[in-house]
Amino acid sequence: MTVVIPPIISAAGGVGKTTLSLMLSYVLPPNYRVLLIDMDPTAGLTLRMLGDLTYQRLLSERRTLMDMIRDDEHGNVDIRNYIIYGRQVKSYDDEIKLYPQFNEVAVLSPGEGFDEFFAENQNMDVGKMVWKVLHRGGGIDGLFDVAIVDTAPFFDKRYTLIALYGVGRAVVVLRPTLTDTNRTNTMINKIAGLFRKMDERIPIFTLVFNFDPNKYVIEAKTLSDALKVQRIDIEENSGRPVSMSIAGRARKVDEMLRRNLETLVKLNDSIIDCFNYVLPPHNVRFGDESFPQDNHAIADRRISDDDRAMLQFTLSNLINRFGIKLNLDYDIVTE
Repeated sequence: MTVVIPPIISAAGGVGKTTLSLMLSYVLPPNYRVLLIDMDPTAGLTLRMLGDLTYQRLLSERRTLMDMIRDDEHGNVDIRNYIIYGRQVKSYDDEIKLYPQFNEVAVLSPGEGFDEFFAENQNMDVGKMVWKVLHRGGGIDGLFDVAIVDTAPFFDKRYTLIALYGVGRAVVVLRPTLTDTNRTNTMINKIAGLFRKMDERIPIFTLVFNFDPNKYVIEAKTLSDALKVQRIDIEENSGRPVSMSIAGRARKVDEMLRRNLETLVKLNDSIIDCFNYVLPPHNVRFGDESFPQDNHAIADRRISDDDRAMLQFTLSNLINRFGIKLNLDYDIVTE
């Protein structure tokens, strides 16, 4: 079976790439063998999952992606010697705790020294080199069903381009703001130009908006009008998922933002599609700093069934675009 590789990219930092990577691994069925590849040189996903001490141990033991690439120069390597398994997530007090609801996943941390590596190989196709190492001898194809790639923002395009090598589709996380839409449009056009120059197939970019519609009211109304994006809620009595408007009570839209959104999609309609739903807002425990850690304001310190269901139904359509079908109890109802 060929491993499914959904890279998570963005034009700006702090939009929720790492959070979405964790969300996707969280809702995949337990029988899926999942690898999280941390391709951000800051090691944000690794530090969030495993904490500082564990990352330092991986560095000292030479169990990182960078070490794997270096070792491959001297002969074939086995990815199992470089990954770490667990369902651990760093808590607020920087201790490591186990979360039973979180599926066990493998993590491949980035390691250090990527700048030197890029400098040494500036005349070579680094993306092809990295993925050749990951796939060699069965590699990730033989061990995993899904490899989710978390990347650095496009400010340093090298990591984004490596993540996109050879894939058919990528997820682009952004917020509905003028700055984010402008940066995203610039990023996609640059990537498309570079891929055409290399005579490589341009991936499809699926836009995923991550923000709280209750806080960004005008932006939510504008996004709803321009691209028909909605949100998922769970009916209190039935537990059924309901597709609801994000427009709220706002009476006006931001016309400049509306033009940006429509331009972003229409001018790139052959390589861009838009995800139907916003990610669950931060006030339901899936925010950048809390997911999937326990919320200290919640007595049972666990993610509720409704929260989990809302996340599953929200992401089911996104996961399906990569050929993975979630078996859900209900179809989504449109109000």
